Amino acid sequence: MGLRSSTPRDTIWFDEMTMTKTLFAITLSGLMLLLCGTPFADEHTDWVGTVTDPDIEYRTHIYENSEVCNLEYRDTQSGRGATTFDAAVDYKSKDHDNDDEQVMKTDRENIATTPTSYGTARISNCFGVVAVRLTVVQRH
Repeated sequence: MGLRSSTPRDTIWFDEMTMTKTLFAITLSGLMLLLCGTPFADEHTDWVGTVTDPDIEYRTHIYENSEVCNLEYRDTQSGRGATTFDAAVDYKSKDHDNDDEQVMKTDRENIATTPTSYGTARISNCFGVVAVRLTVVQRH
């Protein structure tokens, strides 16, 4: 009627269950990485000045197995307020022409940055950014 002591058989069963659960978790994690790709394979370029205003810089983020270009913008000369501008982004598309050459395209974005946050843009079907040109830059 008191406490039951564990027998060697109970200890072995417990160790086998723990090992089985651990192996299952490791296998499941490995399978998810294979199916989804590695979410931590994030690379970004260094900051580069835009063609028309080198004080406004951008960098691209490249995710493995992705067809998207993610851009971040910052204004190195901003004061306390926001900076707004229109950006024309020239990029290499995943599309190919009749000669099997990559097609260059341009995407236009309206961007706003502040001293504490970057402006962002996302371009689908993108292989890489070639250049960024700005118009209508306003520092508030």
